Amino acid sequence: MEWTPTLSLEEAIEELKEIAVLNTIENTELIKISDAYGRILYENVYSKYNMPPFRTSKKHGYAVLVSDGQSMRQVLNDNNTFPPISLQCGTCVWVKSGAPVPNEATAVVEEKDTKRIKPRLNNDKVYIEIMSKPQHGQNINPIGYNVKKDEIIMKKYSRIGPEEMGVLAASGCKEVVVAQQLSIGVLSIGNNLEEPGKPLKLGYVYDINRLILISLLKNNDFSSLDLGIVNNISSFIRKNIEEALHKVDILVTTGFANDKDLLKKILVEDFEAAIHFGNVNIKPGKSTTLATCKINGKIKIVLCLSGNPVTAFIAAQVFLLPLLRKMSGNIYTEKPYVPVYVNDPFIQHHRPRLVCTYLKWSDKDNVARTFSMGNLLKMSGNIFKDRLCNIVGSNALILLPAKLVQPTNVVAATKHTHETVKSFDNNDSETADKNIIDNVSDIQNVLLTRIVDVQFEVMTINPVKTDITTELLFASNKNDVILIISNNVSINRHLVKEAIKNISDNHEVSKRVTRSLLNIEMTLKEITLHETVCRIRNTALIVDLSYLHKNIKNYFAAITNMILQTVHLIRIDKNENILLHDIASTSKANSTERENKTTLKRCTISPVYDLLVNSDTSPNKRHKKSFPMISAADALLKMREIISKNKNEIIFETVQLNDAYNRILCENVESAYNLPPFNASTKHGYAVMVSDGKNLRKLLHDDDENMLSPISLQPETCVWVNTGDPIPDEATAVVQAKDVKLIENFEDCDDMYIEILVQPQYYENIKPIGYDLMKGKTVATPYTRIGPSEIGLLAASGRKEVLVAKNTPIGILSIGNNLEEPGEILLPGFVYDINRITLIALLKEKGFNYLDFGIVNNMIASIKNKIDEALKKVDILVTTGSTNNRDLMKIILEEYYEADIHFGNINIKPGKSTIFATCEINNTKKYFWCLPGNPVSAHITAQVFLSSFLNEMFFNFYSEYAVVPARIECEYILHSRPRMAWAILGWDTNANCALVYTKQNAITDKLVSAIGTNAVLMLPKKEDGSIKRKSFEQALLIKIPNKFINNYLIHFQS
Repeated sequence: MEWTPTLSLEEAIEELKEIAVLNTIENTELIKISDAYGRILYENVYSKYNMPPFRTSKKHGYAVLVSDGQSMRQVLNDNNTFPPISLQCGTCVWVKSGAPVPNEATAVVEEKDTKRIKPRLNNDKVYIEIMSKPQHGQNINPIGYNVKKDEIIMKKYSRIGPEEMGVLAASGCKEVVVAQQLSIGVLSIGNNLEEPGKPLKLGYVYDINRLILISLLKNNDFSSLDLGIVNNISSFIRKNIEEALHKVDILVTTGFANDKDLLKKILVEDFEAAIHFGNVNIKPGKSTTLATCKINGKIKIVLCLSGNPVTAFIAAQVFLLPLLRKMSGNIYTEKPYVPVYVNDPFIQHHRPRLVCTYLKWSDKDNVARTFSMGNLLKMSGNIFKDRLCNIVGSNALILLPAKLVQPTNVVAATKHTHETVKSFDNNDSETADKNIIDNVSDIQNVLLTRIVDVQFEVMTINPVKTDITTELLFASNKNDVILIISNNVSINRHLVKEAIKNISDNHEVSKRVTRSLLNIEMTLKEITLHETVCRIRNTALIVDLSYLHKNIKNYFAAITNMILQTVHLIRIDKNENILLHDIASTSKANSTERENKTTLKRCTISPVYDLLVNSDTSPNKRHKKSFPMISAADALLKMREIISKNKNEIIFETVQLNDAYNRILCENVESAYNLPPFNASTKHGYAVMVSDGKNLRKLLHDDDENMLSPISLQPETCVWVNTGDPIPDEATAVVQAKDVKLIENFEDCDDMYIEILVQPQYYENIKPIGYDLMKGKTVATPYTRIGPSEIGLLAASGRKEVLVAKNTPIGILSIGNNLEEPGEILLPGFVYDINRITLIALLKEKGFNYLDFGIVNNMIASIKNKIDEALKKVDILVTTGSTNNRDLMKIILEEYYEADIHFGNINIKPGKSTIFATCEINNTKKYFWCLPGNPVSAHITAQVFLSSFLNEMFFNFYSEYAVVPARIECEYILHSRPRMAWAILGWDTNANCALVYTKQNAITDKLVSAIGTNAVLMLPKKEDGSIKRKSFEQALLIKIPNKFINNYLIHFQS
């Protein structure tokens, strides 16, 4: 029975949106802004104050009267009073950046544009000479420059992130009205599910879906209730759903969502539920079901996902998260659809297929490219599935069109559209066989010239016919070297590469073995002009020569010594039990670059570095003080150099897997189990013996008391199995119910018979033992950030707890004489301390702990005492304020802590006075990041420099920001230094490029410029005065790290 008609994906999404809109949350709550991170604002917010509430200086300098011209002026002593001292003709006063200026002042002149006059004898007065005529309003911010009183600063339905936290604090808000959090429950259904970490009983698998979904919800700012596991029995399911719907408003179930299962029937008959869709024309996720019912007069929503972990993960991305965002009013974080190059071939299905992929920007083509996650290949019986390990590290879903023709299709690498090409066999089989014999003979002749104790195997493959993965797995257990050659000139090498990648060890290999592998690859590339893949499985070296069809003897002879040397080094490593530090690579870069990329060294050049190199090519200009101005790219290099030399010893701790979300793994994890641990059915259907052909079969019945031990099959018998169930040992295929006919009253006997209507194929609809995860396979490597997919993989491997880097806190301290806590009454001359709350929210967003050390007055003794207190508790201290050369922080660091200031001036705007310093206290390295007190400067420099530093320090190597070229849609005024500006990036499907939309910051950034942005635009230094429309510049995507699937580009809201 089909409970609902099959809908297209688009129709199902529209149905889901309608349900979400009808059930949008209406309840609100009032919370402190310190607790508002990640919540959805549910009212427009207006500023209670002007920000700043007085005129402020943009620069350190002298406040003057423009009417005095270039004349000499007496410098008055202000003593930091408020209101500032009054100016008279012929006088001036020193002001710091951000400080109030006297009411009479009409300009601020920077110190570099003045000349100090030596005092005369017996005269203690100080005079300066203004070297250039000042202009009205020069270097003065007017009242309300950042935010005007009563101005709307945030709109209803905005998600509150770090930028929004800062603006709310600046506006004088102490509390905000937010949407009440959605009430979500997660329930697993299955007879053979075990809690992760417990010993695995025969026929059981770990329930990893629940962990994946709970982590995925947490990753998207949703909390959930864990409702555990329920057996697939009607009464049990009914009872658990009833209890759940009295606790939550949205119930997410996994398992047994098929039309032939119990769940839909229970929802309709016992809860009078309306099923809005229950069959979606998509793979995977066909059985995804959305239903609503009423409990005590209140609408409840039930979303039923497949029990397959990969299917549940993908369906949650496509259906669950959009549903929750719409219901919570989060209208500004839709995930975009971006046209891409399909870099690898993907096998299509007769339904449109969703595939996890890794999206990376191609600078050459100015477009995103997809890379396979190991999910290209097909199983026996023409069934192709994503494996659990394929979703780890992905950052996008690609929607493949349905297969239109019968032969095997793959998606080709084309621009803007998906095209199909067919894999085909070489019809001239005799010629192909002769070529293979000749090639093998040539290889043997080369080996005869050398005395070797190495076991070689030459593997002939054709991906259309050969199960490459199985052959490689078998061969790697008994050989030292595997050479892959092909009998097909039209071989699709993507499939060969994918197979090698899938079975190769994820263990790190030693540096000497890495170099040897690179030598083989580079030598073959030079002489054949083709990319070669060399990988290691166990202790077997695998070399792909499938692209060679002529002169194979000469090519093999050129690398034979290298192959023998590599085998020798592998044996040495095995005997010496060497700790492995480098990962073999098949990168397309040159040899030097590849060697850098194959090691987990901290000197890896990030996209941010490349971006900053392009934006600042000017030579360094030495500052007149002791801190020279360096480029932003050099600052990042210096930072990495210091980390590499001075990193403190890593502190580990063991945590329960349930508590490991967002932590950094510090061990190599191998699976203790096969997944599945038995041959499992991939469909609801009948387990049969293929040798029986299309004959009638007697239907056997499983023992209800021992459902997890399948009965034995005899010839001409079969047994019903559900998706994921173990199949009998004798079964060689599973035939779907649609391909059988039920025979009633056969020969007047009580037994039930079925007729098979199609010829079953060997291993059709059967998932072999270890298909998703093989016992002993490395599932996670050190320095991996544990996200939802990693949680699932670790649970499947049998882990109950893992070793992670201790999440040591980062200290946050604000320095200033006129700073007030957000929400308190603002005294004259004071401003709210918004830097601290913004930086704390940013650390939360990045998954780091923090300690808040409050506000300290800008006096040496006060600052030193506060730093002493902080350094007893943290090794990394972030301060804001007092960073200029004329301020106190550089003096305090050098004189009181004997700190090395690695840089104190960066050739960038904003953020010039950013300081990075280190010192040693009690044999422990301490790190200082001193950011400017200006909120815009502090936030941007934290995004670019502090985030990169913390990722390096905490081994978070896989979340560097993506950098993309984007087309400018308005003119930007440039500065004498390279400029970083907030921007919104949107995708223009017509122009097929990323577009930059201004935040009314063409001239300079204001505090509110950061609201709703998703990128930092990197602009070059001033040459022609501005950046013209339609030109391309680099943008740093702060909302979409390279390898996190759940971050997104925000659609541009016009």
